Order: sequence, then structure tokens, then C-alpha cells
Amino acid sequence: LVHRAEILQLGGSWEDALEEARLAGQRFVETNSPTVGLALYREAELLRLRGELDRAEDVYRAASRAGWEPQPGLAQLRLAQGRVDVATAAIRRALVERSDPLRRAELLPAAVEIMLAAGDTGEAGAACDELGRVAERYSSAMLDAIVAYERGGVELAAGDATRALEHLRRALDAWRALEAPYEVARTRVLIGQACRALDDSDACTLELEAALADFVRLGALPDAARVEAL
Repeated sequence: LVHRAEILQLGGSWEDALEEARLAGQRFVETNSPTVGLALYREAELLRLRGELDRAEDVYRAASRAGWEPQPGLAQLRLAQGRVDVATAAIRRALVERSDPLRRAELLPAAVEIMLAAGDTGEAGAACDELGRVAERYSSAMLDAIVAYERGGVELAAGDATRALEHLRRALDAWRALEAPYEVARTRVLIGQACRALDDSDACTLELEAALADFVRLGALPDAARVEAL
């Protein structure tokens, strides 16, 4: 049920994903399974993406009480709340505690984005480079898409919109192949910003309008608000 929720979330069926995660949590409680925190964490992630931040925080806390490490989601929640320093400290602490490459890969995309929000392009670049090394070691279309997206974000923050677009176009193709509409929309936002940096206002507008429509359809209200501001 939890894995079904993850796949449904990736495919953009967020309401169904939330129902599966909640059902999984009920099943786990009924069987006294210690992995109830996994189901709660997935529920919290969906609530965060929908902008239900107070409810998401409550469920992250419940996941922690059940013994599940609520990172990187809780750090991303803090970022969404504008508490950048708290998010930075949390993601750094979580990375220190993990040594397994694939476990660290679960944290690194959030680390890149949090460090960029904190204005630390150096640490963001280092996290992206580490993620790239993991992707080279383990063959995964999704990891490759994540790396391309994060590299695009780092290059854009560093002021190289042309190189950013190279990575972001590759990420966009990969996310489309994976049929991941939320990730497609996020990538189009960065593409739009890169086009704006290159003075192509028409391309910027087209990308942002497409991303906004997808966010609204998905119910990703915080992302929709950010795009409207752009």
C-alpha cells in the first residue's frame, strides 16, 4: 500500500495516493507493525506538497514518534515555512548520520535545494556532485532525472543559464518518460527562469503558464503560488 501510494504520487494521482497511505497506516496500526511510521511519512509528504503545512507537521511528528526518521520531508517543510536556518541544520544533521550511498541519495536532492535557498551554492554543488556519483554507480532513470534537475538548479543559481538549460532539458525529457507530472512542472519552472535570464520573455511565459496549470491540476498550491509570483 505504501509503495502504491508512492507510485500514485509520482503519477500525479495525489488524492488516491493519500488514501493509500492512510489505509496503510491503519493496517500497520492494526497489526502493531513498527513500520507505521513509513505510512505516516508518506501521508505527511503529500500534505506538505498540497500546502497543508500544519497537518503535515503533525503527521511528520507522528511518524517520528513511531520510530521513522522524518527527513528530508521535515526539513523541506521548514523551508516551505520560511525557516531556512532550521531546514539547513536539519538536513546537515541527517546527512551526517547516513553513510550508505543510497540512503544519502534520499536526502541529497533536498540538501541541494535547501542550500540554494540559503544562498550556499558551494555546498549545494557539492551535494549535487555526490548525488551524481551515486547515479553513476547505480543505474536508474529516476536518479538520472533527479541529478539533471538539481544540476540545472545549481547552474542557474551560479548564473550560467545556458548550461542550466542543457541539464534541465534533459531532466524534462526524463520526467516526461517517467510520466511524473509534478516533476515535469517543477522542471519547467526552472526552464522558464533560465529563459528569463537569457532575455527570452516569451519562452519564460510559456513555461511558467504550463507549470502553473499542472500545479493547479495536481493541487500543489504552494508551487502554484510561487509560479504566480514569478
